[in-house]
Amino acid sequence: MKNKHDNAYVLINGAILDADAANISIFDGSIQYGFGLFETLRTYDGKFFGWEKHFQRLERSTKVMGISLTLTAEQILDYLQRLRDRYYESGISDDAVYRVTLTPGIIDNWSLAKDTNIIISRRPLAQPLERLQEHGVNTAVLKTQRLPSVTELRIKSTQFSDILFARNELHKLSELNGAPMFEGIMLNSAGYVVEGTITNIFIVIEQNNQLRLVTPSNREQPLLGVTRDCVIDLAKNLTIEVVEESVTLENISTSKEIFLTNSVHGILPVKGVWSQKEPIFQSYAQDWKLTKVLIGAYEALIKHEIALTK
Repeated sequence: MKNKHDNAYVLINGAILDADAANISIFDGSIQYGFGLFETLRTYDGKFFGWEKHFQRLERSTKVMGISLTLTAEQILDYLQRLRDRYYESGISDDAVYRVTLTPGIIDNWSLAKDTNIIISRRPLAQPLERLQEHGVNTAVLKTQRLPSVTELRIKSTQFSDILFARNELHKLSELNGAPMFEGIMLNSAGYVVEGTITNIFIVIEQNNQLRLVTPSNREQPLLGVTRDCVIDLAKNLTIEVVEESVTLENISTSKEIFLTNSVHGILPVKGVWSQKEPIFQSYAQDWKLTKVLIGAYEALIKHEIALTK
């Protein structure tokens, strides 16, 4: 079947292939057991932002999962650039989203192979970021719970069943509410907020006439997102108090501001949170004071780092 994107290419183990012709063994551990890792990042002006931090997380995760990784950050960056350049050659030069996936190869008798596959794919940016940041996004609290992590720190695994269930639930909620829900908020079995399906979540609360930035702690096992960590560092540099602690739906409903983060969208203001068809949080652009400060700081960081990137 022809790939829906014209001139679509992927990179597998250093070779650039037509996406329609690309394949790996059906006995690969990612297919047989959902065992694999991935990182997602995007380009700005054709340059890959934050790759070093993505690689550091990927490398940590391979050690936890026992997946062999012999390539360096520089070698994988070269792969990313080669795939980008192939798209350039075909006349497609827009900024895009790139996914780096590691699979363990064929798992024989429950033993991991040493012939790790590295697969890099590209997809277009789905929505104009500026519009999302200007108008904010709606979110919904989901019934689908975030599964506990089997590792001390959550890894970005290709085992995504709970997220797929959650995204399906989110789609149905969008239809029922008659309005698109950009993101779903996932809780754990204790009822605490963990994260969004594809984002980390921050709330702004007021305490003793001071604004504090709060995000779910490691106890709730959110994915420690690259942009999440970046926002925490930016906030601290701006002398904004940042607290990592348990977040409840009551905290959500009484927040002054809420925003989401990930490597594709950066920082997105939340204009509404819905639970059981009722809004429990609503805000407007004039309310997003701290969020806008952090968006500005994040954009400045991107410009600075991109200027230094080859």
